Amino acid sequence: TLARAEEYLRERLTQPVSRAELAATAGVSVRTLSRGFARRRGTGPMGFLKRMRLEATYRDLLGAEPGTASVTEVASRYGFTHLGKFAGEYRYAFHELPSDTLRH
Repeated sequence: TLARAEEYLRERLTQPVSRAELAATAGVSVRTLSRGFARRRGTGPMGFLKRMRLEATYRDLLGAEPGTASVTEVASRYGFTHLGKFAGEYRYAFHELPSDTLRH
């Protein structure tokens, strides 16, 4: 059940996903899904999705050719609309600013 939910999330990193939609895909209630994620991943399904989106953003910024991408463009692709909050979460996760990753 959780594997199905995780795969569903991986396939939709750039698309909006709701808890209800995810629970229906997994064939369980929202509460059961949340409990399963908490036990297996230490976070809820939306926290897990955010982490995967941050990791995807990191990979895209790291692999971008200089001058071909912007932090705003890449962050927006993965649904991060509040760039100040995104930059703080990114820095917490990767110990550097997204603009520093893009420059590598």
